[in-house]
Amino acid sequence: MSYSEEVLRELDDQFLGLQGRCNDLITSYLQREFRSDKATEFVRHGLCRRLGLMTRCIQKVFEVLPPDSKAMPSTDEIHDVTVHLQAFVFNAYGCLDNLAHIWVLEKNVKEENGQPIRRERIGFGRKNKSVRASLPGAFTDYLSGVENWFQNLENFRHAVAHRIPIYVPPGYLTDEGAREYNEIQTRINEAVGRQDFETADQLEEEQAALLSFHPIATHSFDEDADLVFFHAQMLSDFHTIREIAARLLPCFDR
Repeated sequence: MSYSEEVLRELDDQFLGLQGRCNDLITSYLQREFRSDKATEFVRHGLCRRLGLMTRCIQKVFEVLPPDSKAMPSTDEIHDVTVHLQAFVFNAYGCLDNLAHIWVLEKNVKEENGQPIRRERIGFGRKNKSVRASLPGAFTDYLSGVENWFQNLENFRHAVAHRIPIYVPPGYLTDEGAREYNEIQTRINEAVGRQDFETADQLEEEQAALLSFHPIATHSFDEDADLVFFHAQMLSDFHTIREIAARLLPCFDR
């Protein structure tokens, strides 16, 4: 469950071009003049700041746990990666909300009855019917094509915000390794019981050697949440949000 050499090369290529793509997208939005002052605020202090934060989150995750690393990470390293994964998810979801708010403000989109759209009803999801109805057909078609991706991001965001934080398992065991791990744990317990801490420490080292690390994240096991390879997922999420933002920008002039 680690990356193949081909995937590692692809991740490296995507990562190397990340900062440039982020800067280009931010520049394209900052260069456009928006009629609404509130839309301008959402561009400058919402979308663009979030894009910068997302880029930094990716950079830190790649720095703390490189995709090609074979070493077992420390608890602190796993915690650092988890913090940046959660910040990334919140800002990725926030980018979509910012873009939807910018569109509604700039195009003065209303509900079917002519009333202003309530804040909680502004978004690009299928349930945001008034917003979706106001979008150009080609852009709506693109959103429909990434619906599963959007639902997965929404699922992670809502889980982290309201239910279970992101979890990066510290290690994995094969079935045979799990049996040996449990046998050693019994011996550790016995050693601690007789206050033989030197032996307990040696056994814990044997136990740790059975573990292997895979760059995977999830949230709730009870909810059957997706297991994602987090390096690849972060780059993919950034690419999709960049694509949505880039496709939306020329729509403001129609």
